[in-house]
Formats: sequence, structure tokens, C-alpha cells
Amino acid sequence: MAENNFISLNKEVISTYNFTIFDALKIYLQNKHLKHIFNFSCETTKINKDTPTTWTYNESISNRLGSFEKWASINIVQVVNINNTLKDATEKISKEEFSYLDYDFNKEYLDKNLLDVFRKYPDTQFILIIPPYFIAQNAIYFQVYKNFENAQKSSLFYLIKQKPSNVKIYGFDDMGFVSDVANYYDLIHFSPKISSDILGFVKNDIGLLEEENFEQYWSKFENKSREFNLKDFYEKFLAQANKKDKKRI
Repeated sequence: MAENNFISLNKEVISTYNFTIFDALKIYLQNKHLKHIFNFSCETTKINKDTPTTWTYNESISNRLGSFEKWASINIVQVVNINNTLKDATEKISKEEFSYLDYDFNKEYLDKNLLDVFRKYPDTQFILIIPPYFIAQNAIYFQVYKNFENAQKSSLFYLIKQKPSNVKIYGFDDMGFVSDVANYYDLIHFSPKISSDILGFVKNDIGLLEEENFEQYWSKFENKSREFNLKDFYEKFLAQANKKDKKRI
């Protein structure tokens, strides 16, 4: 996987993709997670034992869900990060100073790291889900990064076209929920409800991407993202964040 501004990998995450049960267990066998796994009293911990590495149990995070006012007013660190991201994007758009992602369509990479693995394990059913980011993040991708469409669209279509029968690929960026800020903690992390909805979509093959419906999916995804007014959204975000600061004075 190419490293870029939007991908931050660590040893914990990488070890879960080595196709051994022992590597997959490593992430759970750390002191910081074991204390939650072996705490059998549900009343004494807010952490779900199925997901001991979750960070959303923290109230400063979970309280961000539900409305734009909450989203822009809680957790100063995330507010600053979102502000910087939106500010940089809107300035680049207004000045027409566009950027380029440091990765692009790479057939050899996709063959080696994905398709060859799928073919090596024909008895395993693989499910790939394109993470449905909040529409503001997708708007930044389309409106700021000149090579995003080639990098993302070409790579995704190549995977769909070349995938063996034991692979299903799902995309939800054309759905309505990605436009509702109440579903998101920040620009990319969505609520547990959306996670549950996605499981239901996959169960019923909703959002399944094939060669026949890919262009329709991508066209709707792209139009929604290009039409989203980042400048207006950023100004509303600033206004709400400033209200919070005034209350603290």
C-alpha cells in the first residue's frame, strides 16, 4: 500500500493482514487491551469486548454525533484538525493551486497485493468495502487533487473487472447518508449505526459494484462530491466553532 497524506499505517494494523491467526491475535494481546477483554463486568467498562481497540467510547468523541452543532463544537483537537484541512482545501480551490496525490493507478501493485492473493485462496470469500467518507472529504479529493479520479476510479474499476468469483466489492459513496454530518465523528469516521447498516447492505448485496453498474455509481459519487460547496461548509464550521469559543470565555 502506498503511503500518502491519508494513509497512516502502524505495526498493529499491518500485522493483521499477514494471513496468520497469530498475527491477527497480536492486536488483542497487548496490556492496554487485555485489561478490557478480561473485565467481565459490563457495568464497569464502556468498551465493547468485541472491539477492545475502539476509541469512540470516549464521550468527547461519541458526543460529536447527532448534529452539525455538536460536530463542530466538541473536542478541540479534532476541531483544529478539521479546520486546518478545510482551510487548506478552500484556499487551494480559490487560488486554483491544485495538488496531486503521491499515488496513482498501479496495475502491478494491485495484481501483487490484492488480485494474486484472491486467486491464491479460491475457497475464501473476500469482501472489499470502499470506506464511505463524509461528503466534505470526498469533495476535497475531487476538487483539490487533480489525479484523484485516475488514481481511484481506474484502480477500482480494474479490481472490479479483474476480480475472481470469490471477491465482492461494495461502494456506498453514492448513498444519501454520506451527506449527513450527523452520521460522522469527523471527515472520515462514521457512526456505529452506519457500520450496522453497511453489514445489512452487504448481506443483501446492496451497493455491490460490478462492471455493469460501475459508471452509474461513479457518476453519482463524483457529481455529489464536485457539487458540494466546501467554502460554504467551511464558513459554517468556523461560525459554529467560534460560538463554542465565545461560550468558554
